[in-house]
Amino acid sequence: MRSSFARCGSNCRHEDSLKVFNDRMRTSVLPNQSSFVSSLNSCCSLESLDRGKNLHASAVKLKLGSDDFVGNSLVVMYKKCGAIDDAVVVFKRLREKNIVT
Repeated sequence: MRSSFARCGSNCRHEDSLKVFNDRMRTSVLPNQSSFVSSLNSCCSLESLDRGKNLHASAVKLKLGSDDFVGNSLVVMYKKCGAIDDAVVVFKRLREKNIVT
């Protein structure tokens, strides 16, 4: 079953996807790797750097900031939002780099 984040994001309902993410965080439903990746993809589509930075901070707090999948999505989000220096910093901090990276 696909998460509501993925369904919203794949249907170009990026605002809805980010709202679902934020609503769940407020009710103490902790996001997983997939939730962060989907939400970061929505930030890319909306070119919302501020939201992406907030997601990055949340990922770090939840110890998902160094996750390969989340890290790759952060690099893409920063790049697409024009924050190349931030993308490079995240890229350099990734523990493992793979073909996606």
